[in-house]
Amino acid sequence: MDSTSRLRRRDRTLAAYAEELAATGRQKEIRANALLTSLRRVEDQRTAMLRAIRNPEWEVPHHFHMTSLEHFRGNTQAHLMDIAIALSGKLHVCAVARSARLANQRLFPSSKNPRRTR
Repeated sequence: MDSTSRLRRRDRTLAAYAEELAATGRQKEIRANALLTSLRRVEDQRTAMLRAIRNPEWEVPHHFHMTSLEHFRGNTQAHLMDIAIALSGKLHVCAVARSARLANQRLFPSSKNPRRTR
């Protein structure tokens, strides 16, 4: 077998490999764009809910839930844990919020310093 035929075979193999890598890259980009769109939608919903809460009332469930999430994201709320202990079922909400934040930190280590949104 001469060197020209070996080079042609090698060229075809490398071209097929490059094509496969390009297809994989396109699939990854499509998946990343879908995840980014979903993440932006969730973040927009979260900020819209926070803007809608003018005077938090601890008896309104979503007020306390959003405040707990924000507290553990770094936007600390004064006396949140005292309120959670005093009101029935609110300590569990705080535990879930903290657990969600810790899980998020394990998944995305660079997000340990949250942005201030308020």
